[in-house]
Amino acid sequence: MKNSIRSIRDSISSGQLSPTLILDELLDRIDRFDPKIRSYVTINPKAVEEAKIAERKIREGKKLRPLCGIPMSVKDLIDTAGLQTTYGNELFSSNIPVKNSAVVQNLINAGSYVLGKTNTHEFALGIECPPTKNPYDISRIPGGSSGGSAAALAADMAIFALGSDTGGSIRIPASMCGITGLKPTYGLISTAGVFPESWSLDHVGPMVRFAEDIPLLMAAMGKDISAKRPELPIRAGVVLDSLNSADPRVKKVVQAVIDRLNSEGIIDPLYFSSEIFEKAAKLHEIIDTSEIATVHRERYVSQKHAFMKTSIEQIEAGLSRNAVDYITAIRARDSLYLKLMQEMGDLAILITPTLPGIAPEISEFNKTGISHRAYVAYQSEFNYLGMPALSVPCGSVSGLPVGLQIVAPRFRDDVAVYIGEKFQNISDWHLKTPNL
Repeated sequence: MKNSIRSIRDSISSGQLSPTLILDELLDRIDRFDPKIRSYVTINPKAVEEAKIAERKIREGKKLRPLCGIPMSVKDLIDTAGLQTTYGNELFSSNIPVKNSAVVQNLINAGSYVLGKTNTHEFALGIECPPTKNPYDISRIPGGSSGGSAAALAADMAIFALGSDTGGSIRIPASMCGITGLKPTYGLISTAGVFPESWSLDHVGPMVRFAEDIPLLMAAMGKDISAKRPELPIRAGVVLDSLNSADPRVKKVVQAVIDRLNSEGIIDPLYFSSEIFEKAAKLHEIIDTSEIATVHRERYVSQKHAFMKTSIEQIEAGLSRNAVDYITAIRARDSLYLKLMQEMGDLAILITPTLPGIAPEISEFNKTGISHRAYVAYQSEFNYLGMPALSVPCGSVSGLPVGLQIVAPRFRDDVAVYIGEKFQNISDWHLKTPNL
């Protein structure tokens, strides 16, 4: 839906829009388009009942909770009580959690309910996310591992969705599918009840159309990020290595956005370089693969046949790590972060392209064996450093979305989101919908 959650909530409160009508429209689009996109794994059989309960509360004049009657779409990595949760792997095809994850329960407490479970790449260990297709071109991948959530939003089959991000899994599909996604500061939102990829790097975050909806959702998810808004323009470090290493067409789009933000008085750009990013990405890989191997070791030994190639590569890499390298990588995190803060000086944010390129074709992705490493090149360092990072749609190349990544210091999620809002006030890329 091309309305913000805030406007939908206001329409529900005033009686202009009903929860059952919202659900009917979503289910209609899912029936019409999801057989082609395949963003959902499961639709909640109790969704209609939940919408009717919300509607009854409204008619009775009860005080409405912030998300009353607004459904959520939940990545299939995140536990939902009584609803199939497969983690993207056949070994868990019969898994029905007995309790909700902390983040889902918080959103339910805020008045939301589960519409359905969106597809994830197996155990969140890749960016292809089969069988989900990119709504802008079904011959292309949607990105991952939160590809189902991004595809459902792009195709107007969701109002908001939950994703997880360990090395870019919210921001990669957000960029490829042209929606907005936040990886919050590490630890800000509970990961209890979320199948782990890497405990030290996992994040849960909101995926939406409108950046302005993120503070509302974050508060409902468990953390209020509203704060005093900075005076504009703010100093922004444009990460030169990322900009210059991107596809020239992507670089041109992102540079035009930087120039526009500058001319509108939103940012004062400074081109910025640091060796810390490359170092952080390497240390991220050590921690990530080590903890992936720890999560899956026993299951992998006995049931290797049930794992995808991308999973096997990462598990095997982790099994070859040594404890000294892992502990060194863990211990270096805060010192590298503090060093980066010193280098940034008065820079309030960093800006990069979200991805170096556009969504690749599925056939090309499978044939060439493109490493997922190429697609986390601008992502994983910020998971390692624990910094909030927002992706907003900012343009297109050959009709396919391009994302802008806005990164802030730890616990300044509000600043990244505010700049995302300001950009969306002067652009309409977040309102684009693929021709289905």
